[in-house]
Amino acid sequence: MNPVMMPPSIADYYEIHNWKHATAILANDFPDEWAEIIQILGNFRLLRSAILTPGGRKSPISNAIENAFNDLGWRKKAFDTRILLDDIHLETPTHNIDCFKVVCSLSARGLDAVGR
Repeated sequence: MNPVMMPPSIADYYEIHNWKHATAILANDFPDEWAEIIQILGNFRLLRSAILTPGGRKSPISNAIENAFNDLGWRKKAFDTRILLDDIHLETPTHNIDCFKVVCSLSARGLDAVGR
C-alpha cells in the first residue's frame, strides 16, 4: 500500500490527502468502516456526464457517493458542541457531517477519524 494506506486500484484514480493519520486510524481501529470506504471509492467513477449535469440541490456525484454510504448505514449527523469555562457555557457551532457511522465521518472537508 502507498503511504496513506490506499490500494493502488483507488490511489490511481484519486488525489489522496491524509489528515492527522486518519487512514492509519481507520484501517487499524475501524477495519469494517475502512473496508466500506475502500469499497465505495473502488466502485465510484467520476464521469464527464456527471460533471456536466446540473445538480440542483446536490450534484449527481454527491448523490451517488452519499447513496452508497447510506446503503451501508452511514447517516447525516449534526453535532451540538459547547465549551464550559469557569461555569460559562460557550457555544461552538460545528458543521454537519454528510456520512457518519460509529465514530468515523466523511464530509465535504474530507475523512476524519476519532478514537472510541
